[in-house]
Amino acid sequence: MTRTCRFLGVSAACAVFATSVYGQNATSTSTGAPSAEAAVLETITVTAQKRQENLQDVPISVKAITGDQMRYRQINTAFDLLSVVPGLEVNGTLGKNVPVFTLRGISMRDFSFNQDGPVATYYDEVYKGNFPLLGVYMYDLERVEVLKGPQGTLYGMSTTGGAINVISRKPDFTTGGYLSVGYGNYDHLRIEGAAETPITDKLAVRLAFVRDRADGYVQNVSPGQPDVSSSDEYGLRGTLRYQADDFDLILRGVYSRRDPYYDGGVPWALGPKGIGNGIYELFGGHSDFRVGLNEWQISDLNPVRNPSTLFSVSATINAKLNDALTLTSISSYDDGKLDVGINTDGSYLQEVQVEFTGHTEQITQDLRVTSDYAGPLNFILGTYYNQERANDTATNHFFADIDVNGDGVINFKDCIASLARKLAPVACAQHNQFEQTVDGSALYTDVNYAVTEKVKLRGGLRYTHDKGTLQDFLAQITGNDGVPVVNTIPGGAILNATTGRDFSTNNVSGKAGIDYTPMSSVLLYLNYSRGYRRAAFNAQAFSANQLNTAKPEIVDAVEGGLKSELLDRRLLLNGAIFWYGYKNQQFVDPGTGVVQQLIGLPKSRIVGEEIEVAYRLTEDITLSGNVSQLNTEILQGVSSGINVAGHPLVQAPPLSFTSAIDWKIPISGVGAADVRIDGERTGRQYFDILERASTSQAPYWTMNANVRLHTNDDRRGISFWMKNITDTYYYTVMSDFRPSLGFAYGRPAPPRTFGATVDVKF
Repeated sequence: MTRTCRFLGVSAACAVFATSVYGQNATSTSTGAPSAEAAVLETITVTAQKRQENLQDVPISVKAITGDQMRYRQINTAFDLLSVVPGLEVNGTLGKNVPVFTLRGISMRDFSFNQDGPVATYYDEVYKGNFPLLGVYMYDLERVEVLKGPQGTLYGMSTTGGAINVISRKPDFTTGGYLSVGYGNYDHLRIEGAAETPITDKLAVRLAFVRDRADGYVQNVSPGQPDVSSSDEYGLRGTLRYQADDFDLILRGVYSRRDPYYDGGVPWALGPKGIGNGIYELFGGHSDFRVGLNEWQISDLNPVRNPSTLFSVSATINAKLNDALTLTSISSYDDGKLDVGINTDGSYLQEVQVEFTGHTEQITQDLRVTSDYAGPLNFILGTYYNQERANDTATNHFFADIDVNGDGVINFKDCIASLARKLAPVACAQHNQFEQTVDGSALYTDVNYAVTEKVKLRGGLRYTHDKGTLQDFLAQITGNDGVPVVNTIPGGAILNATTGRDFSTNNVSGKAGIDYTPMSSVLLYLNYSRGYRRAAFNAQAFSANQLNTAKPEIVDAVEGGLKSELLDRRLLLNGAIFWYGYKNQQFVDPGTGVVQQLIGLPKSRIVGEEIEVAYRLTEDITLSGNVSQLNTEILQGVSSGINVAGHPLVQAPPLSFTSAIDWKIPISGVGAADVRIDGERTGRQYFDILERASTSQAPYWTMNANVRLHTNDDRRGISFWMKNITDTYYYTVMSDFRPSLGFAYGRPAPPRTFGATVDVKF
């Protein structure tokens, strides 16, 4: 029997399942007469607030999707979450390995490897800060939860935009597993599986893996060269669990590797002089005008791979101190490496090529006590520590194929000749490197008090101390062969001289709220919360005036919401309205060239509303939909010398909505066909705060479909799926470099993809 999974702020049909989140088993209950029980919405218990609660009773906005739903719907990457999370956008400037999340207009227009975003990512409650730590993770999951709004108390690092929680499956002391094999267009092969078994009555193990590869969907017309925007990755996860009466220990080890050809940006518009902006003509060459190429084609003579690796270990302990108190400890170590190289102009020329390398090591420790008293007062009290140590480099190569001095060799001497003729950056590269260490520590508490059976007060405080050190910072102009020509930071006659910066900040954030439950099926809530995002160094600095430190971000948020189940629990109606005051948003000034400045927008405002509806039309048919409306405005700020007050924030479409139908069609004597068709409409959005039409993505529609045939016991199935049915062409990022480089750049989202997947449980 298919039921509708009912989450906070989300509703979607799915197969009957028992799931768990954060190590706690999910439970489901239903009310009403037995004859009507099959046509009601299912109740899911999760721990979005670090304790077991019915999601419909949790007074915050959350979107959740189960691991089975993700596998059956081919939600395999962070970019796939867009189709199921209203208000979420993902910026792909440097490709799928470097997702930059935006929630309700809270964003980061910075792809530096040393930055931690305003929307934090957690794997099994372990905070994953900058990009080298993300790795491969969308496999063998219990659930993904997206919490919207500032997270200023309970979640690891305080954030201004929200949190994405990824929860893997853990051993449950049974013997079994699953295997799924899928194949689609672009020679896409995906194999995912897991197996577990108890070793003793108190010790169990689970092993999981994924292998995913596909040819690139951006065609490279250069003879003998591979297409780009490919996929090539694998992940391995081992989980060991020891469980006694009052003690639960979970050890996890993860290794993953990616090695795709880079995610290709396509020049979608050219200046009057073409790619090269007339520079090649000065040396007897020709600019490129993309003659004969379409919007899915490039002509790269030497596409490169973008490898990344991640090794991670963690230990989660839950120990009952007594009947009412539980001690939780979460310890982790991560070591991640990420290399990104992109031929930004997408041509056979070598006008502009960028390279980023990052190596990050991180340790974290979260220690908390959670109460479960029978009385009206309960609390969570904890402490948190995080240390990141990053070693990063950034290199921008310009016109690496021009022999400026005409000696027949292209090397650093051409850069020297270019500087002498005041033609820089022709035949030169801008390079920087540094080591960054950031330590963060915090004390936090979360308290709720039941005034009456219908009224509950909630509150929380968090004190955070952050200290950052930037050392051995070196920026140079080099030849495209890597030979230094001149220091730009700190400057002076001594090559390889270095400098540094540091910051130290203290912050108090938190929340306060009230819940009112006039009846068992209706919840009203009103919350105030403050989120904090720590200070940041500018990793894009190539001159002394660019080596700045951005102030911490602050978001003050007020949200009121309704959650309800009506018509004998066949109709779910949820809604929220919110106001954000956004201060010191950390932002990269878009400018007109590749080198950009980290700035702070002093003040912005966000006002919005969200509505979610799900209706169980019959036992086998469920209709659902979500609407998100945003109104964003910069109140004070300057970018590229332009007053941007009155402009909207980036990646904040004013109106977007989703709709879906889930239909279970019984197949007599065999099983059933689960059919899902969903669509998403995303409104116009801007990719820079200058509100330029040239970096604006027009509104677009996408549609997806999935048909899964399965046996009555759901142990065998085959799915036929198609994503982006209408083959809609749209960009996940856009940049306009026409004034300086002669082209505007955009990274297209994947085109229509389709395939089939066979799954078996054992």
